[in-house]
Amino acid sequence: MTMTELAAAATAYVAEAVNAYGLAVFTRAQDDAAGATVNLGHRILRRLFRRGDAPELEEAVRELDGNHDDEDLRAVVRVQLRKLLASDAELAQDLRRMLGEAGVRVTVGDRGVVTGVNEGIIQTGDGSAAFQDRRNG
Repeated sequence: MTMTELAAAATAYVAEAVNAYGLAVFTRAQDDAAGATVNLGHRILRRLFRRGDAPELEEAVRELDGNHDDEDLRAVVRVQLRKLLASDAELAQDLRRMLGEAGVRVTVGDRGVVTGVNEGIIQTGDGSAAFQDRRNG
């Protein structure tokens, strides 16, 4: 998995954790009732910020709070995460291990989708659209 692929995979889980907990994600203990996606995102964030030397990434995550579906803000998180991973081989290996243990597989290709865990809609195709109402569970 390249740094770009690793950052993209981790960003999806980080965004779900921020969406579920808001900024409390920085201090919240793991919740057994939370979904696997949110818990993995929370574990990734704890690992990313353990060292306390990622202010650009932390700021990007804070901006994502309340704007979970904003693709531009997700891109900022992804870019900051990729930079951090490229500068820290141990951190990159830890994230590979965490994602692998969770069954996350990343495949890059034209319209290809491979997932180990999915709690939402996966849809491909020109002009396709989908909606999932998560307010009622």
